[in-house]
Amino acid sequence: MIERISSKIVLTVAILFLLLFLPIYSLFLKNYFILYFLNSNNQIDQKYYLDIFNHLEYSILFTISLLIIIKLSANRILTLIKNLSLQRLLYYLIIFQSITQFVNTFLIETIQHSDSAFYLSHGIRLAETGIYLSAQGNFTAFWPVGIPFIISLFHNLGLPEILSFQMMNILLSSVLLILFKVSLKNILNENELKLFLILFTLFPNNLLISQSILTELPYLFLVWMSFFLVFYESNKFVKTRFFLVGIITGINILVRANAIMMIPLIILTLIKFDKKYFSKILLFILGSIIIVAPWALRNYQHFSKVVISSTNGGFNFLMGNHINSSGKINFDFEYDITNKNEVEESDKAYKQGIDDMIENPVKTLIRLPKKIFWSYWRGDFSLTWALKETKNEISPIIKSFLFFSNNLYFYLIITVSLLGFIKIPKGFISNKQIFFLNLYFIVNLLMILIYVGSERYIYSVFPLHILYFIKNFKIEKN
Repeated sequence: MIERISSKIVLTVAILFLLLFLPIYSLFLKNYFILYFLNSNNQIDQKYYLDIFNHLEYSILFTISLLIIIKLSANRILTLIKNLSLQRLLYYLIIFQSITQFVNTFLIETIQHSDSAFYLSHGIRLAETGIYLSAQGNFTAFWPVGIPFIISLFHNLGLPEILSFQMMNILLSSVLLILFKVSLKNILNENELKLFLILFTLFPNNLLISQSILTELPYLFLVWMSFFLVFYESNKFVKTRFFLVGIITGINILVRANAIMMIPLIILTLIKFDKKYFSKILLFILGSIIIVAPWALRNYQHFSKVVISSTNGGFNFLMGNHINSSGKINFDFEYDITNKNEVEESDKAYKQGIDDMIENPVKTLIRLPKKIFWSYWRGDFSLTWALKETKNEISPIIKSFLFFSNNLYFYLIITVSLLGFIKIPKGFISNKQIFFLNLYFIVNLLMILIYVGSERYIYSVFPLHILYFIKNFKIEKN
């Protein structure tokens, strides 16, 4: 049995590690990182990472100082948290998070790039033409239609698309904290739940999640909305509730293809823990079908094959499994993005990826842990997405500190949470909520192993890492 640890021990270890890391970085690592990014062909990457690594010593020193202050004040902080009611703490966190994210939208004028720019352009094109078309003018389902549809709504209402999406994200972030509070009350005691909400809110990556037009936050919000409704403790409106879960899941599938996995997860959980599962499953599936059926029919008409979400599965599969792939995001493989029949091109990519895997079984096996590594090697995707390319100049010291402190925060949560996950098996069998969450966690990792590793995929399971993290601490009930 692994004994629970105290927060002071974690803080002490972190401080000692940073005191050791500071001279190692200054003497050996700094020049390596600077030379590496000086040789980058991407001018935006070059500037962003040189700003970070040229000022990292200051970030490390400031982080050490901050950790020492937190360690010295730990007892007072814990006493304050314990004396504060859960409801009042939730209000304070929502206000803090909302104000921070709102101010960020004006202080950080993020330029939407890569996926964000694609979603934005697709959404505006959808609003102007009434048809979901690619940049080449072809019928497309390569990108899930959910986010472009939302952008098109803002456009048609005469609202600024980027700012409106950011405001929507701020609202989703606030409601997500409420969902955590009401969904985890039977898994965590009150003080544990307080710590959970604080840790999630203060994660810098979370405070900058509202900046970009991406699927991560809407997807996570809809996942937890489904989780809350599935396990809602009431016998009222059961049929309506599970039909609504189906509606939400269907919408989530249109936002992000990964949401398809919610269907078997919910069905398996109901079969295992609910004797009256048949009607609930039927209503759940019916709700999902009503949402995805029009999109699937539209795709069948254009591609002669049913596609209920997006046609980029083969692209992502080949990215993570082609002969030269290291398992992470890359674009050094052949894929005809202009092919009018996107399903045909996706199928070719799946076949190519499978053929490469069969021909290179050793490389295929070696890539599996690499995919997990590339997913966990850093936890700053939304922070970097927000700060890398901006209309206004952001202080390099601020960039450096946010980057460093965010990733240290991430590594601490992940490292300690692994011990918490080891202690879960009993709950995995006996508690339906823990069963579902653990299954959700495992399936997400399996998706990474099958497709490709990316730090963006970890945001959807990061709340579970916080949950496992908390299970390793001595937190008494009030």
